[in-house]
Amino acid sequence: AVLVNRETLATIARSIELSERIELGVGESKNGGAQRDSILANTLEALIGAIYLDGGLDACAKQLMDWFAPSLKNIDPKRSQKDAKTQLQEYLQGRGHSLPTYTATAITGPAHDQCFTIECQVEILPSPVSAKGRTRRMAEQQAATLMIKRLVKAAE
Repeated sequence: AVLVNRETLATIARSIELSERIELGVGESKNGGAQRDSILANTLEALIGAIYLDGGLDACAKQLMDWFAPSLKNIDPKRSQKDAKTQLQEYLQGRGHSLPTYTATAITGPAHDQCFTIECQVEILPSPVSAKGRTRRMAEQQAATLMIKRLVKAAE
């Protein structure tokens, strides 16, 4: 999962300077769209698909190995590769508790550059944690990270 997440794909896209080859609309270009992780990751995925369709499986596999080799070297097999939301869910379920709830408490900014504020609540703690992010998913992941830290501290 760590190899095919948005952050890794965007990093690879930047390393091959894909942002310089993306054609965007005027509004998206003005707002730095070519540097957004989501656009870079999606564009890289499309490029991978095009390589597969044009060159076949062998050509695609070779290109993927070239691009992903540096990321493969950085993976620590002893460290969990699960995201924070998954870790929190497994922590709670492993102790017989309900799943966390995530609630958007604020969405600010223009449609192309929003900021999400998310609260994460678990039944075993009296108050939620709150986090912000450029996407709902990023804010939820950050909130889950904060909640894990709070739970670990409470268990000490």
